[in-house]
Amino acid sequence: LILKEHIIRNPRAETAVIGPAGERLVRYATVQCGTRQLGRGGIGAVMGSKNLKGVAVYGDKPIPIANEELLKELVREQVKQLAAAHGTKRMQRYGTAAIHALINQIGDYPYKNFRETFYPDHEKLNGEEKVKRTIRNTGCPNCMIMCWKFTYAREGPYAGAWVDGPEYETFCTFGGLLDIPNLDVVIYANQLADNYGIDTISTGVTISFAIEAFERGILTTKDTDGLELKWGDEKVLLTLIRKIAFREGIGDLLAEGVKRASEKLGRGSEYFAIHVKGLELPAYDPRPVKAHGLGMVTSNIGGSHAIGYGTQEVFGLPTKVDRYTIEGKGKLTVYNQNRLAWGECCIWCTFPTRSEWHKPDILTKIINAATGIDFGGFEEALKIGERIWNVEKAFNVREGFDRRHDTLPERFLKEPIPSGPSAGQIFELEPLLNEYYQARGWDVATGLPTRAKLEELDLKDIADELEKMGRLGG
Repeated sequence: LILKEHIIRNPRAETAVIGPAGERLVRYATVQCGTRQLGRGGIGAVMGSKNLKGVAVYGDKPIPIANEELLKELVREQVKQLAAAHGTKRMQRYGTAAIHALINQIGDYPYKNFRETFYPDHEKLNGEEKVKRTIRNTGCPNCMIMCWKFTYAREGPYAGAWVDGPEYETFCTFGGLLDIPNLDVVIYANQLADNYGIDTISTGVTISFAIEAFERGILTTKDTDGLELKWGDEKVLLTLIRKIAFREGIGDLLAEGVKRASEKLGRGSEYFAIHVKGLELPAYDPRPVKAHGLGMVTSNIGGSHAIGYGTQEVFGLPTKVDRYTIEGKGKLTVYNQNRLAWGECCIWCTFPTRSEWHKPDILTKIINAATGIDFGGFEEALKIGERIWNVEKAFNVREGFDRRHDTLPERFLKEPIPSGPSAGQIFELEPLLNEYYQARGWDVATGLPTRAKLEELDLKDIADELEKMGRLGG
């Protein structure tokens, strides 16, 4: 409000601002844009480190369209395809909470710091509970899906709390993961996290880590300011959210995220510090969904599900595959990542893109019509996605990343799921990685890109730079 009305004096401007967590460089601080967040990876801390409180933007010029009539025709076809999709209808009713029961049903729902994958009280956090509390449906500008759900706690100690959400991830990380089967608590905790500017996924997983560390005697009440950390205690959740955001007491350690916190604590806590490359995992256990898990393992930003989502395993879309087999999952993961890299580049919504609620080629046709540039068809789009992925990978390689960093906490590699629909599953890291690197055309032993692959993608300059550094695959 201050940015809009008093600094740039334009109430129509859009803003991106950080909260107290970003100001204090919490590693997983977010950037708030209206009621939505740039949530993962700590970009709020980056802004805070530069003493940048916020950015406001507005425009007053038209957006040129190369072929407006063709674009309108294609968009009408896209809307027609979306309207017929079952996924669209479920998202319109529940938002991302539509998948809550499904993830639990297939035994992929993290419970008590990923020790188990089935939550017995999931019905208290399901999509219908969200519908009961929904007071407004909205979404991205001009989107027909309208998956944003404003929810409101109507009664009890949290009456009056409201939030744009919660999304499925927060249902889990502030709910089932911590054994708190109370949606009103989740709504209030989500509101606090948004107000303070911290990522609900990393916050919940970090609190889950702290509770297990307390159970094991690695943390005591002397470390936690007298707070007894235990499962199912909403006071623990709400207290630690504030302590993390303001780096108070134990919150200062937890604000570093589970990787750094476990390195400081030691005593075997690395075993149950749930992250990939320092980014806490989202609300999916990688053990029962091999391609989906492999996508998180090899993600260039760490433990994110958003860039290579294994929809074929989780939803059976666009084609169903066996979740437990490892053969072919490297190639499938490469396809999913390239597809999403292209879609993200075009600012397509990830939900219909990854599950193909509309035909993939409709998007390339829309881009061609809008820009007047012939990007080709869907196969050419996948090649663009592959090029993007390799550039991102090369950045990480330059900074020292290699095969050693494409891994998971030992819990997933050595500890079979103890019970539930996916009982007995572990994550078969080495064979999955081998197939993935082969499908990528990278060096299998090191996980580094090869000159042949980079030059195939017209990235010779990057190959030359990596070779000078001794960081090119054989």
